[in-house]
Amino acid sequence: MNQVPQPDLFPVPMDVETFFEEVEAIYMLDQPSARRPERREAARLNVTMPVHINLLNDNFDLIDGTHEGVTRDLSPLGVGFVTLDPIGRKFVLLRLCPTKGEPLNVVARIIYEKEVGFYYQYGCQFISPDNEHFEV
Repeated sequence: MNQVPQPDLFPVPMDVETFFEEVEAIYMLDQPSARRPERREAARLNVTMPVHINLLNDNFDLIDGTHEGVTRDLSPLGVGFVTLDPIGRKFVLLRLCPTKGEPLNVVARIIYEKEVGFYYQYGCQFISPDNEHFEV
């Protein structure tokens, strides 16, 4: 079995809050109504951008298997996205790629999954060991 190279998962070039603010600045110019009325802890933006999904085991090691998807919404605490294939894992490493600016690599826990016709909807919570929301 080929061993998958292990990247440094948790240090990222910018934090999620900064990434969210940059994406919000880009998308709010293009879509003044992009922000939804919010019932959740953090405001979400309706944004569409590519997301690359790498699978992680319960020890946060990369395992074989990647998926491509598209975001539905983004908040400082998580992201919603769709894929054509089921993911089948609890933890993922996401690379969010906005139309402008730097991409963000972030570890997330899948907390919502729903098959809808020929695609799958997911809701993920961003996690990291130094994040107050981190729970395994």
